[in-house]
Amino acid sequence: MATQPTTTIERAEMLIENRWSRDAIITATGAITIKRGTLLARQTSTQKLIPYVKGGTTDGDGNFVAVALEEHVFTGAGDAAARPSFQGDYRKHLLIIQADGDATNIDDSVVDLMAARDCRARDVEQTAKTDL
Repeated sequence: MATQPTTTIERAEMLIENRWSRDAIITATGAITIKRGTLLARQTSTQKLIPYVKGGTTDGDGNFVAVALEEHVFTGAGDAAARPSFQGDYRKHLLIIQADGDATNIDDSVVDLMAARDCRARDVEQTAKTDL
């Protein structure tokens, strides 16, 4: 009998529970795609949201404040209306640090920054499903 092929399908949602979202502005200084699940910081000079930078010390980029709930594509410098999550529970492996493009560097220090703002990164994995 032939071996059945298997496919891993990621069906899990990044957001487990959203306790608080509000309108905000995300700003970019150039062409960038901010994916759903990207950690955001508040730029101190403009009060707009920007991608969070782990260990960042420039214009507020290291101060986590929210998680993007939708993708934003910038073709150049500009602003976009957004409604990110400011409090909630999220699947840790689906969160994104913009510089990495994934959750690779979301360690205890980042989880602690998130928890201080009532945002919890949970270790919840989606299991693979075998095609029949």
